[in-house]
Amino acid sequence: MIRSISISALFFLAAASSLQAADICEAIALRDVPSLDNPTFMLKRGDYQSGISLYRVDKKTGETSFCSHGGGCFLTHITENGKRIEALHSVLLEAAAVE
Repeated sequence: MIRSISISALFFLAAASSLQAADICEAIALRDVPSLDNPTFMLKRGDYQSGISLYRVDKKTGETSFCSHGGGCFLTHITENGKRIEALHSVLLEAAAVE
């Protein structure tokens, strides 16, 4: 079962400026990360995933991922040499849990 957390910008912040979700909800790739939807597509180290609208948690595996509308989903952590390491680091994010 996957639990999702909706990412939402603060309403007063959005009303007070021209910022969009793409400006507010983003993460930087600390490592090359393949897309969960299309593993041939990679988010390269140093690139940003913008417009994040969903944070997913797989309750069975514990895997977490960020998803953006039209941009796919990417794991926040990957396993290298048997160790779980951060692959995506959130930069500007406001999260609200959704069941």
